[in-house]
Amino acid sequence: MMIIDDNLVVFQTDRLTIRRAMVEDTEIFYALWTDPVVMRNVGFPNGLPITQQEIEDRLQKQGRGCTAVYSSSFCRQRANASASAT
Repeated sequence: MMIIDDNLVVFQTDRLTIRRAMVEDTEIFYALWTDPVVMRNVGFPNGLPITQQEIEDRLQKQGRGCTAVYSSSFCRQRANASASAT
C-alpha cells in the first residue's frame, strides 16, 4: 500500500485516491502522453510532442497547487481570485 501525503490528496474513496501530480510522476506521464495507442482517442494520434524534461519543468512550476500539468491558467485565475478576496 502506498502512503500518500494528505496535503496531496484531492479525493479519496475506499478503492481510489486522486492526488496532485508530482515531479516523481514525470516518467509515467511521459510514457502515457507519448504513446500513440493511449493518446489517439483524445486527439493526439501520434502522442503528444513533449519531452520528459518539459513535463518535469511544468510539474516543478505548478508546485502543489494544481492537479493537472496543463492547468497553469487555472492556477493563475485561482491565485488571483484568492488575492482579490482578501
